[in-house]
Parts: sequence; structure tokens; C-alpha cells
Amino acid sequence: MIEVAVEAAQAAGAILREHFGTDLKVDEQKHYDVKLEVDRLCEECILEIIRRHCPDCGVLAEESGRQDRPSPYTWIIDPLDGTANYFRGVPHFCTSIALQHRQETVLGVVYDPLEDELFVAEKGRGAHVNGAPIHVSAITRIEQRFITCGFMKTEDAIRRGLKRFERLAFHASKMRITGSAALNLCYVAMGRFDGYVEYGIRAWDMAAGTLLVTEAGGRVDARLTPDGGYDVLATNGTLHGEIERLLDEDNEQ
Repeated sequence: MIEVAVEAAQAAGAILREHFGTDLKVDEQKHYDVKLEVDRLCEECILEIIRRHCPDCGVLAEESGRQDRPSPYTWIIDPLDGTANYFRGVPHFCTSIALQHRQETVLGVVYDPLEDELFVAEKGRGAHVNGAPIHVSAITRIEQRFITCGFMKTEDAIRRGLKRFERLAFHASKMRITGSAALNLCYVAMGRFDGYVEYGIRAWDMAAGTLLVTEAGGRVDARLTPDGGYDVLATNGTLHGEIERLLDEDNEQ
């Protein structure tokens, strides 16, 4: 299964490299979102590889939705995480592929095609980038923390996220907004960031990345929201409780 996920992620990455910086075809554009032809091309490529090797597995993909199969395994696919970055020529995006067994994520692969960084995690076997083991940071003081936040495409998520961003900004060393949930989680896993917060993200945004964080020694809380999204807090674990308290709804003024 690892070989299948890696093959699919790298094949999609080749498509992304080929089209990056070109005149992109827009399938749909909204106030908070954009859908590109290259999203579909990458997903079709990934699905073709998965179906060739694992025809009986289910699929949950960002572009084509859920495709159930009589199997305990389900692939969760985000062909292009960071589409807005990609559309505007910002070189920060990736492909994310996870495999779940009876709703537990057992494999995660995230590929950044421009940096040629391949993040791989397997349940119980640690996390790696380009074959080398990775670990979360050892930072223990919140005033030294490097924290990233994201803002999803709903007014509620933006309002909640902005309030938490402000609160964290007064306590952390630095705050960053990158535009890719999957890479944010990968960066927590390898210690580039110490924490990541976002509200309302989808399963395909986070499935692979959350396994990477936990296998690298960190901690992730993902709370299901009424609309089927997830509120996510991922940290290196050492100050998870302190950041959680800062984000607590009950602390709102």
C-alpha cells in the first residue's frame, strides 16, 4: 500500500510541476474558493493508479466525492492541497493521500513536488521525509513557539479562526499562515512548526498529515463539526494543554 500511495502522489506531483506557472483553466471560482482543471487531472491520475492496484478499496476524494466498495479499506485523497496558492503562483502546495482501515488512518503520504519532499507515515512505524526519520520539535515554552493557522472557506470558520489567531499571537513567538493544511501538519511533524490550528477543514485535508504528526511524536485533536468538517489542533505535545486552554470557547471576552 505504501508503494501505491507513493506512486500516486509522485505521479500527481509531476502533473502539478508541469502545469505550475502556466495559463491554468478554471473550472469554478467562488468568493473563498477556486477549482482548477489540474485538480481533476491529478485526482484522475491518482484514482487510476489506486484502481489498478486496489480495485476493491473505497475512496473519499475531494473532487469526485465518496466511492464506496465492499472493503474495510478507504483511500482519502486531496489531489492538490493549496489550490489558491497554486492558482496565484505561490510555490507552496502538495498532494495528500491517506489509507484508512475501518475509519482508522494506517498510512499517510504527502508530496511537495517543488521541494521534492515526500512525507510518509505508517501506523506504528514512525514518520519519515525522503526516507529519513522525523520528529516533532522539543520546544516547551509557548513564548518560543512557532505556530501556524489556517482559515477555511466559511464565515464562521474565519471569525472563529481570527479570534484564536489574535489570542495566540500575543503568546507565541511567531505566527504564520501558509495556505496548505496538509503541509502545515507535515511541518509540525518535522519540527518546522510547533503547533497548527484550523477550523472546518475536511477529511482529505488532514487525514495523512494527522498520522504524520502522531507518528512523529506529536498530538492531534480533531473534533467533528455539524457540517462534516473538523476543528483541528496539532502540536508537538509538550504544550498541547496550554494552547488548548488559549483556544477554549469559554475564554472568549
